[in-house]
Amino acid sequence: MLTKEEIIHQIDQYSPEDRVRIVETVLNGVVKPDRDVEKVWLDVAAERWEQYKSGKTKTRSYDQVMSKYRS
Repeated sequence: MLTKEEIIHQIDQYSPEDRVRIVETVLNGVVKPDRDVEKVWLDVAAERWEQYKSGKTKTRSYDQVMSKYRS
């Protein structure tokens, strides 16, 4: 069995996309997703996407949003 340090060293050799998949796999083994919460978020995301596509929502640039948090 590999040590934690060996695993971490090996993970560093993967692409960022592969590392995200590894993290998701590990987290799903520890924290079980709440399907009801996921469904609500998916519904909200779908509704917001439709509002965006139809022009019913106002958009802001990244810089506009982040300017609220910069000193």
